[in-house]
Amino acid sequence: MESTVQSDEAKNIRYNPMPCTFTELRRFQSGQSESHEGTITGEELVNGWFDQRGSHASLPNVIGTVRWIFASTISVAPDTHGDILSSDEVLELAISEEIFTKLKQRYRFAGVLDAWEHRASSGFETRHIEYDEITGKIKFITVIISIRLSTSFASVFAINHEFTSSTTLILGLRTSPDDHAIIKKAQESHNDMIGQPLFVPTVLLELSLAANLGYVEKIRQELKIIERATGYHGWLEIPGTEALTLNNELSKRAHATKQQVSISLRRLSFLQCYLKSIQETYGQLGHPISSSFTLAAGSIDQYEQWLHNIVLLLAQREADLAYYARRAEIQIAAVSYGKTNWNCFAPDHLS
Repeated sequence: MESTVQSDEAKNIRYNPMPCTFTELRRFQSGQSESHEGTITGEELVNGWFDQRGSHASLPNVIGTVRWIFASTISVAPDTHGDILSSDEVLELAISEEIFTKLKQRYRFAGVLDAWEHRASSGFETRHIEYDEITGKIKFITVIISIRLSTSFASVFAINHEFTSSTTLILGLRTSPDDHAIIKKAQESHNDMIGQPLFVPTVLLELSLAANLGYVEKIRQELKIIERATGYHGWLEIPGTEALTLNNELSKRAHATKQQVSISLRRLSFLQCYLKSIQETYGQLGHPISSSFTLAAGSIDQYEQWLHNIVLLLAQREADLAYYARRAEIQIAAVSYGKTNWNCFAPDHLS
């Protein structure tokens, strides 16, 4: 297929049609699951290639399907640490503007660009539920989210779950290479949940929380270094310019650590909001969601336990960060005290 680059300068979007990477996971009535990976064009995606053609066509004994389409061609994060927005970033998509419009209309992904525009915020999430006008039953749920899964990169996903076929389709518009690998691994750990409406949103929540743990560990190590220095017995007796240099360095590190704690707490606050949204959806749509568990009756309890464990992990992470924030404040005060006392006795040309 010949690539024709299109652009929307007003929204910093470039369309560069080419085959998109896809991953499909299916769970069967036998309890077994399988996955397929490959590439697919935008035209094939819109024309129902998954359902109608090829070796990945729908099978009668499939009880749940998850399809990931990674439509972004940019694999690096131009924003600084995921917190300072790069206004000149261009979102380059591997689908045409026409295909993108059709996907937004079919799967109710109209707000997905809002998630990209909020990529420098703590996070972004919207939810839409559509009901059948005649039967009153739920047709599908759409969730659009900007969330950090790996490093500080803000990934953007549009998720649509169709209840009749128990099929979830996810369009990844801003993803990093690491996202693909960790998503695949997480799904394999919970593959008995494939076909459940809240499976993908919960996977993303768990992955983001796991990524936050890496930041917490870095904070702990940095505090350890600072505390080791300020706890040195002869720290306040270090002579001359060595003390000035050390104090300045320790002060910078302590303030930087406190800032990292604030960033991590900010991200956890979003995850708390996201978790609440999942819990409210689960409560609001209890019967339709419960009926989606087509294997053992214990599957419902298994999902609730999974969600419960995430609640506990979030609470534990918040407690850790509150503790580290206090430790950082103590070190800032200690360094300030040391610097003040040293300046009182330092020669005029050094103070």
